Amino acid sequence: MDPSWAPPFDVRVISMQPEASAAIRSVFPGVRVVAATDLRGADPRVLHEGGVITDEVFETITHGRKYHHEISTCGGVGLWASVVAALGQGRQPLLLLEEDCIPSPELPSVVRRLLAAAEQAAAEPAAVAAVAAEPAAAASTAETAAEGGAFDLAVFGPIRVDALLHARASAHSGFGWCDSYFWGTHAVLYSIVGRTRARAMLRGPVDVQLDAKLSRLAVYGPPGDRAARLRVLLQRPGGRDLARQADHQSAIQAGDCAICDMRPQGDAPPRGEPAEGPRGVFGVIGGAALFIARIPIQLFTRR
Repeated sequence: MDPSWAPPFDVRVISMQPEASAAIRSVFPGVRVVAATDLRGADPRVLHEGGVITDEVFETITHGRKYHHEISTCGGVGLWASVVAALGQGRQPLLLLEEDCIPSPELPSVVRRLLAAAEQAAAEPAAVAAVAAEPAAAASTAETAAEGGAFDLAVFGPIRVDALLHARASAHSGFGWCDSYFWGTHAVLYSIVGRTRARAMLRGPVDVQLDAKLSRLAVYGPPGDRAARLRVLLQRPGGRDLARQADHQSAIQAGDCAICDMRPQGDAPPRGEPAEGPRGVFGVIGGAALFIARIPIQLFTRR
């Protein structure tokens, strides 16, 4: 696909700083900052009573979570709110980055290639009719359009990519259709239609982490209209990540999860391998058992 077909697109970074990082500005000099919604110090009871989060999220924040896709801190709610706000600030395709993103120099050309394919797909009569309809109704041609170039969003350099082991092949080289969970929203491209559809689907109480929500919308679709699945492309493993996260401790995760990706590039398994939660949990349990077992041995040797 000729990238010259690509429409102009917005580049935004969600950040608590007034300026994007040097790594982002070196690739996208014109990037603009979207002020992050910082809810890290928020009272979960206030969010719950205000209808911002569901009963389940309130309980996992206050009492702990069992699964990684559950929200463990109010910071995760803030990220969701920040993305919804950014999606509403413009009508062009949107490349939305998080402040810890390190984009590859190749990312701009791949963005243009994807958008050019989407632009051509949108020129088809059926796609034009769908775009003119309500956002959810656009999915009536989703299955047909998905076999071509149309998409709602594309995720670059996801951290953990169980979904890629089950993803269907797409018309886009290096990308597959999301059929399961993925981790990481540090670099996501929203098409014109996808920007509107995603924002509409993300309204309402926060129920899981953002990446899990997007995964579910791709697999199941929104409640009440399961046919209106979100068309999500994931970068496949095997090549250089078009975007990655800087190593750091997560600002939206709690430290009580055995498989939590606290240092994205340090603790994550290689891209394309499934997140091995059971082994991680059993490892923690085994370590605790060994520690407890040492107590009577140490007491005996001290006698």
